[in-house]
Amino acid sequence: MSDRSQPTGGKRKRVTAEAAVPGATLGEWIRVSRMQQSMSQRELADRCGGGFVVQRIGEIERGEANCTLQTISALCRGLRCDPVDLFLFTPQESGRPPQLPDRRLRELWAAADERLKGKILRILTELLE
Repeated sequence: MSDRSQPTGGKRKRVTAEAAVPGATLGEWIRVSRMQQSMSQRELADRCGGGFVVQRIGEIERGEANCTLQTISALCRGLRCDPVDLFLFTPQESGRPPQLPDRRLRELWAAADERLKGKILRILTELLE
C-alpha cells in the first residue's frame, strides 16, 4: 500500500491507508474511505461522474470546499456507500456495535423513498454546519 499525504495544521504528514482513521470532518471521512479502497483522487473523480475534477476532490478532502447534496450523492456513488454513512457516529468498519442514533438513522434510511432521503440529507447537512 502506498503512502498518501494528509494535511495537519499547515504541515503535511504521511499516512498509510492501513493507519488512516475517519476524522471529524466530511473531507477526512472521504479521504480515509478513498484510501481504504486504494483509490486515487483521479479514480474517485472518474467514479463520481458528471465531470468531477481531481482538484475538487482535493479541495473537499482538505476542507477548502463545501458540498452540495448533489456533490455528496456523487461522492457516495464513487465511494460505493450510502450518503447516510457520512453521518454515522460508529463507522461500520470499526467492528463496534452501532450506537442508538446510528441504528435509528440506518432504519430511517432503509425505509425512505428518494424524496424522504433528500430531506434526511438536508437536515443532517444543516445540523452539521
